[in-house]
Amino acid sequence: MSDRVSLSPASASGEVERSFVAAVDHLLNNVTEAFALLDSQGRVRRANVAFRRLTGPAGGASDASLLQYIVPDQRAAFEDIIETLGPCSPQRVISHDFQIGRDVRTIESVFNWLGDSKYIAWMGRDVTEDRKRELVRREAEATNAAIERTGGVGHWRIPIGQKPELSPGALRVFGLDPKSPPPSMPEFLDMIAEADRPRVRSAAMEAMQKRKPFIGTFQFRRPDGDVRKLCVSGSFTLGVRGEVAAVHGVLVDRTNEAQAMREMLNSTSLVSRFVDSAPFPMMVCDSDMNVLMASPEFLNFHKLSHAEAIGANLYELFPWLPDHWRGVHQRSLAGETMRKDAERYKDGKGEEKWIKWVSTPWRNAKGVVCGLIIMREDITETVNAQHKMEASKERTQLGMSLASIMILDLDFEHREIVLEGEWRNLFPERPTYDALTGAVEWIHEADRPAMADSWRAHLGGGAPYTAEYRVQMPDGKELWHSANVHIMRASNGSPERAIAVIVDVTARKLAENRALDAEQRALAAGAAKSDFLANMSHEVRTPLNGVLAVSEMLGRTNLDEKQQEMVRLITGSGQTLLKVMDDLVEFSRLEARQIEFEVRPFEPDEVIRETCETARAQAEAKGLDFESFISASIDGVFRGDPLRIGQVLSNILANAVKFTDQGRISVNASVADRENGTLLEMVVEDTGVGFSSDVAERLFEGFEQADASVSRKYGGLGLGLSLVKRLVEGMNGTVSATSEEGVGSRFEIKLPIARDKISALGKFNTVDVEDFEAETTLEGIRLLVAEDNPMNRRVVELLMAQSGVEITFAENGKEATETFRSGAFDIVLMDLQMPVMGGLQATREIRAWERSEGRVATPIIALSANATDDHVAEAKEAGANAHVAKPIVREVLFETIARYASGSRPAIQGDDDDFDLDGLDEFDLESDLDIAI
Repeated sequence: MSDRVSLSPASASGEVERSFVAAVDHLLNNVTEAFALLDSQGRVRRANVAFRRLTGPAGGASDASLLQYIVPDQRAAFEDIIETLGPCSPQRVISHDFQIGRDVRTIESVFNWLGDSKYIAWMGRDVTEDRKRELVRREAEATNAAIERTGGVGHWRIPIGQKPELSPGALRVFGLDPKSPPPSMPEFLDMIAEADRPRVRSAAMEAMQKRKPFIGTFQFRRPDGDVRKLCVSGSFTLGVRGEVAAVHGVLVDRTNEAQAMREMLNSTSLVSRFVDSAPFPMMVCDSDMNVLMASPEFLNFHKLSHAEAIGANLYELFPWLPDHWRGVHQRSLAGETMRKDAERYKDGKGEEKWIKWVSTPWRNAKGVVCGLIIMREDITETVNAQHKMEASKERTQLGMSLASIMILDLDFEHREIVLEGEWRNLFPERPTYDALTGAVEWIHEADRPAMADSWRAHLGGGAPYTAEYRVQMPDGKELWHSANVHIMRASNGSPERAIAVIVDVTARKLAENRALDAEQRALAAGAAKSDFLANMSHEVRTPLNGVLAVSEMLGRTNLDEKQQEMVRLITGSGQTLLKVMDDLVEFSRLEARQIEFEVRPFEPDEVIRETCETARAQAEAKGLDFESFISASIDGVFRGDPLRIGQVLSNILANAVKFTDQGRISVNASVADRENGTLLEMVVEDTGVGFSSDVAERLFEGFEQADASVSRKYGGLGLGLSLVKRLVEGMNGTVSATSEEGVGSRFEIKLPIARDKISALGKFNTVDVEDFEAETTLEGIRLLVAEDNPMNRRVVELLMAQSGVEITFAENGKEATETFRSGAFDIVLMDLQMPVMGGLQATREIRAWERSEGRVATPIIALSANATDDHVAEAKEAGANAHVAKPIVREVLFETIARYASGSRPAIQGDDDDFDLDGLDEFDLESDLDIAI
């Protein structure tokens, strides 16, 4: 039996269609033009590889729109095309400017209507460089035309075997009618003067044979009979086989001196190079004041292009020129050189400026004046600086007198001294050369040795110095001087002069002493405040541990509805008190700048989603609608502080839930590329109580709420938004709020983040935690609990009830270390603040004993009401494996014990699946869109 399978007509047709679709997919992904399939709103449904290369990875996202790339003032035309495409207008072609990152690209777009499918095929080609080349070509043509108009210059080209091609300038030089056909080569040669023809033919043949450029001068008779003297230069264009394909070049009419001079000035002559390299504004005019040449500085000074200036009349170019300058130019054209070192005038914008100028005639070989060379220099800044300097000198003299500043100039050679300033404000007697170079008795005796040592060191070749010393005045008043001393030396190294600037700094020194005292007091107060907050936090958290733990355990018992409500009230009140305490501690740490921000790779999408889910549960518990929109632009890995970003969003959302009793809460997050970097933008809106505009100005200050009634109704200290502001500013971001009373509020956060080089983070695999809603059994685990507070010991007993754990208690650190050495325990729960010996010291002693005995380290879990980052770090530095904050959350404690009881920790593993952006590039017509082909 044959293995060949025969296809029915129907199956053959399906196979052909699938092959054709695959071929179309392959073709679209291999063409250089960008291709995308758009829906009726302009959203990109599918795109090929070239489209992704044009727009970047975000262009292929499911919510990407072609409209987002078009510059704002051109979007209306795009929307009009989308709306008007149809049977009557199935195709449109238009050019748009696309904003791709920081670049603006010109895209030639072709839109095709795809019939009843309601989709539009878009194809775009980047024509930015083509447009630039076209602009350069047009500018070059304009420049050449200007040169031809002003210099009697023309361009020509003669393809081999064809008629000459002449530019407009060449037609003018040859005297030919532009509307008539150009003469043939024999006719053209016949117009050359008969005496010059042999020389021209010989030079042309030699140049063709040697393939080298040529130049020559000959007489040419125009059709009107006028004879012109022309200079022609040219070169050859070679074909693919090395044959001469065409001859091209430039011709200049040298008939009269003025035209010859223009040619010289616009050629690569010494004059041209001099003008081009002139470091000041300079121009060359003819006798009619038409501009023949201009230096780059002249063009830049007047903001003119070369094409705009060359050939233009000076008075038409600058109609604002003062009338008396025209008289100056006439005198220069008469042979006189005119100049002025400083003249004030008003430019075309009416701004007053100062200028230095020279106007001098230039002459031809016969000594006849043919035009002017005009040089200008803008000295506005110099004149203004001079005026300011003169005014400053007067102010300095007055200021030195008022501020008690003095300058001393010592002349070592003549043993003289020059004083500037009022010496009576600084010295008990007039300083003299001998007094300043010897022992000065009016300097405080405690400061004299240091002053003498500094002077001798500098006099002996040391560096200049600044010294501060005290001076005793006749009335018994003590002044502080600050003296900056600099010795100037001769070429042989011997001192010539010494300059000293002396300032009375008595007020500053007194202020410094007062500030130093205030700083010491502030430091002491800050330390006392920190100690107070730490102690208060510990003292509040300790009883709260009992309140919350016992209320949680009580809630798990069989209670009637009224008892359950009372338990919920106890738990809610305790949690509110704990939040108040946490806000106080966090606010204090931010105020003392003790919080450090950790910048590391993270995925903002994950942080924002997790924060939103927590807030969603709280909102829905109040009967509120919760909406979140996270843009596709936020996908990927960025660098920032995910913990603080989540804390900021969490505080804003908690505030929204707190002050919204009905309606909804929405979150909108996106990433935007700006000129100054990438911004994470988060907007939170609610339909809560709102606040007035005057409250908005102080909303982010500490201990601030809309009014006292808000605090009474909702509770809290008003620190949440202050913490948000300080955290956002610590990350160099901004936060703002707008609201309307009774309508709702809007909070907008903008945080700078950076895109990371990696494409995605690995997925985190966490340890499975048991469902602690049911009773959890940790059967047989031997637990040593070091806790001095009887209530907290009872809390641990209640939490561990029915878990199968064997508990041994120690009431202080010393007892805990002794009990640990004499027993065998699987885990140690260590309180950090205990009498006799604290938990940190006890942990260190246990670790030291284990090392000395060669024992495997027993997991130690720190239990403490001190739950700041510093306290956690201290516990781990002492040897603790983990830290559980008080009040103790039952699930957290059980999960931590379960983790270390098994002798293992959660591992962070990378996801084996690669993050593949290339997969987004594939354009699959068959799987996602059914279009008849």
